[in-house]
Amino acid sequence: MTRRATLALSLVVFLSLWQSAFARGVSPYLPLNLDPDVENAIERVMILGDEPVMSRPIPAALVLQALPKACKVDRPLCERVRHYLHRYMHGTGVEFASIS
Repeated sequence: MTRRATLALSLVVFLSLWQSAFARGVSPYLPLNLDPDVENAIERVMILGDEPVMSRPIPAALVLQALPKACKVDRPLCERVRHYLHRYMHGTGVEFASIS
């Protein structure tokens, strides 16, 4: 491998690892002005998951943590909340990478 390709590959690996480490640090919070139906669904998931809502804003990671227990009881509710949370949870941020 050439020096340039090695440098590019190292940069891609570093950026992907840095982004994932950063994503694990701080949990995104759900907005305070949620639609009432969505808010009720999230509160129900939290109750079914033995994670009662004690304060606002609600961390999205806490809702994700409660989802497995809630899915055992109410599958459609779980899917609605999971679909809603998808927009707040970020991956590594790397969609496409190539070396030329």
